[in-house]
Amino acid sequence: MATLAKAYFKKVDGGSEIWVQFNPAEVAIKKTVPWSAKPKNGKDVPQQQFTAGQARTMTLKLEFDSSSTELGFSGNNKPKKKEAEDVRGFTDEIFQLANVEEGGSKKEPPTIWFAWGEKMQFKCVMKSCNVTFTKFKSDGIPIRANMQVSLLEVEDKWDYKDGIHRDGSTEIFVASGRTTVHDLSVDPSDWRTIADAN
Repeated sequence: MATLAKAYFKKVDGGSEIWVQFNPAEVAIKKTVPWSAKPKNGKDVPQQQFTAGQARTMTLKLEFDSSSTELGFSGNNKPKKKEAEDVRGFTDEIFQLANVEEGGSKKEPPTIWFAWGEKMQFKCVMKSCNVTFTKFKSDGIPIRANMQVSLLEVEDKWDYKDGIHRDGSTEIFVASGRTTVHDLSVDPSDWRTIADAN
């Protein structure tokens, strides 16, 4: 039986992966479709008019447990249980993705990827992040936690060759007589997206 790949978070602008300790048991994806009712005289049911698309939201629950069951060895070589560490070493890294980045050009939390294997990749921002500590050491240090994360989808940005990449602006590219739409796409099979955008 194949081992299920670990899920992780990663900033779009770079940085290392933030791996979850245990994969989520379930992932919920929600998309709201906004319709505006326009009453019509003499009709029981109003006409529904689509207004504008809404981003998808993804909600997932994560579990963390720093209480180790591995055995260490004392000075007289007798096995003993390793002492549990602070579980916030796991949870705080994810919590930071909800904070405004220090020193960043944009005064906002980072755009991130949530990825789980090769088939689930969600480009998003953190909408909410809640953590509940459920087990503690005698000195009050938490060693077990549940975290509920809500992610908000962001618009994909087109990536062209030669580093042409713009956010919220229009890039004008003067092509030579032999340049095709395929040449402007990072993925040649995605030429239709480039054609539709132009």
